[in-house]
Amino acid sequence: MKFLFLIFLFCCCSNPEEPYVATVYNLKYEVNGTGLAVDASLTYENSNGDTSQISEAVLPWTLSINDTGSSFFAYISAQNNYSNGTITTRIYVNDDLKKESTSSGGYVIATSSGSVGDL
Repeated sequence: MKFLFLIFLFCCCSNPEEPYVATVYNLKYEVNGTGLAVDASLTYENSNGDTSQISEAVLPWTLSINDTGSSFFAYISAQNNYSNGTITTRIYVNDDLKKESTSSGGYVIATSSGSVGDL
């Protein structure tokens, strides 16, 4: 009886003409500065899911990561390396701005983060 139920479930609930298509997320980090904020110290989640750092990233700075899963945790933090200016971090998912953070002043930090599928 269980065997017949499984056959019925498979035949009624699957459509071989419509294959499963995974959702693709294309992620972009962006960091901009104004005033004296011409470079920044960055920390971000890389394409392997590890943390990467750049001590003197020239601004504006961008990084694209293609084909992430919905559970990929996007994280970008930027610290102004100078005594004044404004620093802004942004996260785009499929070209839509999802997160943005701005901080003004000397040596300030701006951070944007979130799971890609939830942004």
